[in-house]
Amino acid sequence: MPKAKSALKRLAVNRVTRPAWNAVYKVSGKAAGGDGQTKAVAQLKAREKRATEQSALRERKLNERLEILRSRADRSSAEVVRQRKTLGHEATLAQSLALGLDLETAVIDFARTSNGELQRVDARAVLQTLFDGDSNRELGALGLGIFLDGDGLTATALEYFRIAGHERARAAAPFEYFDAFLSEEREAAVAALIEYYDSAELTAEHRMRLLQALAKHHVESELEPRALALWQEEQEEPRLTGDDAVQIAWYHSTLTRPTPDYVTDPDVVNIAVMDYKLLDYRRTSSNRGDYVQTLAALSHVVRFSDIEFVGDTPIAGYLDGLKDQVDPDRRIEGVTTKVQPVELDRDFASGREYPDDTWLICNGWFMHRSFKGPVDFPFPETVNPIMISFHIQDPDVLTPTVVRHLREVEPVGCRDWTTVYRLRDVGVKAFFSGCVTTTVGQVLPHAAGTGDNKLALVETPLDRKKYAGWTHDEFIQVGPQVRDFSLVEGLEDARQMLAEYAPYDEVATSRLHCYLPARSMGLPVDFRPKNRADVRFEGLLDLGEEEFGAIRAGIEDLLEQLLRAILDGAGRDEVRQLWLDLTADAVARAEEYCTTYEPAPASSIDVGASVADLLATRTVFDRSQAVSGDEVHTAYALDQNLEDVFPVVLQSVADHTERAITCHVMTRGLGDEFRERVVGLFPQFSFVFYDFDAVDYGDEVNLLKHISVSTMDRLFLPELLSDLDHVVYLDIDILVQADVGELWDIELGDNAFAAKRTRLRSWANLVRPITRASLRFEPEKAWDMRRRLHDESNLTARTFNAGILSINLELMRSEDFTARHMFLVESCAMNDQDVFNIYSRDRVVELDTAWNTVPSQDFIEQPRIIHWAGPAKPWKPTYVLYKDRYEATRDAVAARAGA
Repeated sequence: MPKAKSALKRLAVNRVTRPAWNAVYKVSGKAAGGDGQTKAVAQLKAREKRATEQSALRERKLNERLEILRSRADRSSAEVVRQRKTLGHEATLAQSLALGLDLETAVIDFARTSNGELQRVDARAVLQTLFDGDSNRELGALGLGIFLDGDGLTATALEYFRIAGHERARAAAPFEYFDAFLSEEREAAVAALIEYYDSAELTAEHRMRLLQALAKHHVESELEPRALALWQEEQEEPRLTGDDAVQIAWYHSTLTRPTPDYVTDPDVVNIAVMDYKLLDYRRTSSNRGDYVQTLAALSHVVRFSDIEFVGDTPIAGYLDGLKDQVDPDRRIEGVTTKVQPVELDRDFASGREYPDDTWLICNGWFMHRSFKGPVDFPFPETVNPIMISFHIQDPDVLTPTVVRHLREVEPVGCRDWTTVYRLRDVGVKAFFSGCVTTTVGQVLPHAAGTGDNKLALVETPLDRKKYAGWTHDEFIQVGPQVRDFSLVEGLEDARQMLAEYAPYDEVATSRLHCYLPARSMGLPVDFRPKNRADVRFEGLLDLGEEEFGAIRAGIEDLLEQLLRAILDGAGRDEVRQLWLDLTADAVARAEEYCTTYEPAPASSIDVGASVADLLATRTVFDRSQAVSGDEVHTAYALDQNLEDVFPVVLQSVADHTERAITCHVMTRGLGDEFRERVVGLFPQFSFVFYDFDAVDYGDEVNLLKHISVSTMDRLFLPELLSDLDHVVYLDIDILVQADVGELWDIELGDNAFAAKRTRLRSWANLVRPITRASLRFEPEKAWDMRRRLHDESNLTARTFNAGILSINLELMRSEDFTARHMFLVESCAMNDQDVFNIYSRDRVVELDTAWNTVPSQDFIEQPRIIHWAGPAKPWKPTYVLYKDRYEATRDAVAARAGA
């Protein structure tokens, strides 16, 4: 409800833009001749009529939604608007209540909509306050379950839903509840969801949330009958509006697609044609460039001018006509095979049936996911993928199942070098093929600029200085209408879109699938991506004519030989062996490239000299109060900002550990007064202080906003504590609730650390922080950095949180850790936790979550160490869980000081 006005504005804009899209991008029959092409055009016109009717339906639904939003907006008062401006997102909950929503509905809406980067800390504090209160604990648990499910922390979310009560959770948050349940206990969750769906009196909107959970988790066998039944009910009595109305219609159209009456002649070769539909309408591709990729792949098939496309399908007729578009000097004659084109959705391949031995040129960006769920991969067994121009953007999609399949079809030809690196990480043979769209020019007109300085400007700002005196026209390659294209419509739209660029003298674009196809047509292109270091571009950026030609020729040669064998009737094993033979040299070249990089840059820090200087600042205070038991050595790093917090940590250690403790404390901005104060407060501890003020890590140091540079100082621990074989490191934003001697007693063996594994998706895969850091640099430096770290490190290991550690100092000294890894901080923008993870190569003893309980991520009834990782801290005004324990411990410090 708080978003009524912005939504109103967005919908009003859509009322204008959607008809414009229909007019500008309407598919026409202007493609050149052939009976098949004429038939395809007639079919396109029929589709246009249906599309017009569907557009009218969407317009009617849009008007209904507008009226609803108008009524909501009209209820907003000037006072609520004033509060919103004053309080920002914090006003959304108050505004919802002011507009008459009950508390539970308002909290649920707040939990779903307030977890953006700038809002999440305060939003979580609101929910945690409710949870810790006396009267709204279950409501707070419900809100936290919703919030955490949105973060992908499904195990913790499920614990909160259990506190809220299963019945309440499934009634108030059906998608989030069953999403968490399905993620953690799939079999039981499916049974519970189906029983609930089939037996309860539920609204249509409520059922849509349950269907969404089934779709996300690929329970299509249960999804299909229920989605189709709900769609039928909607035809008789419409109740759904807005996105739900669109989505139920999408379920129907996607799940009821008829399977063509495939030709079963053994002499017919089946070739898949890639489409881009998903069960999730909103995540179905709206990028016209995707169809450019399919068009490029098909251009290699239609080069064989004597093949005959068979099958009573629109795509067969279209491809027969597309053969006539092939440049005459690119045609291959003499192969008279019958070819049956078979439609296949890249990201929902399981949604169709395919004839045996259906060949697929498997190119493009993999893998998109319905409702951000698991990937729909590998392809069905009847599909034989030819892995070329393959791109992995999200490293998390490389699950064990995906990796096993890729190994079965390796080597994988990759669109960019980053994908090669990532596949090598998981043991898949790969090589750089470049992008298939470099070859699409063979079915497009050649560049025909007249020298009149006409510029095609495609989704990038005009460089007025560079193009002074030029005329320009603007184009866009994305739009919501793309989701509703049939395969033929998408292909013809892509062909016409690219053909429109031919008369221009130059193209300026930020789009990869404008840059490469336009180059393929012979056009000069000014490629201006938003970030030139983007992982998609290594191998494709700033290509000279010779380099571009080499990529294009390499792909054309590979696919010509492979397709010739397929069209001649070669079987799967024979084609696979041919693929291995044809790509062997490319794999060898890739291996050489991936293991060749500049020597690690020398650190500006002379570690030996720095350690000597640090040891000169060493100040030792032996305990003045006798303590029995074996010595436990702990280490800490802090600056003047945490001067008053550090004693609280020590108090919590003292409260729960009876053994003798030595504290090794690395400080910045803190002097004798601080040291004497701490020593006086805790006479039972021994202290060793080190002053790090003189250590400078350079200009590239990369820290999160809530972390100070002092955290980097622990990289020196192996050299500073040369007389110890291990140490227990504790962050300052913690509260110890158990005997830290248990951490000291852990046998590390050959492992570098004992630590808790990371659970947050954004940090759990080590590829992610490395990629984020590399994007700060110019392309060449970013490429070299990524190549080195992918080769030298074990990036497939799960990461660990470095806030609570037992550190194997002896091992790290033997491997010269500090000197050899300091360049990662100075030159690669890695923080200390990144460095520890890169170094460890998965040599980690896993700690139980209780030893590093992060209240915003974990649910542990009896935490052994509470760790407020992230920007929310218990000493700040904003509420956090266990704040009462922190304050009680702080009061104990005050009492100790006053004693």
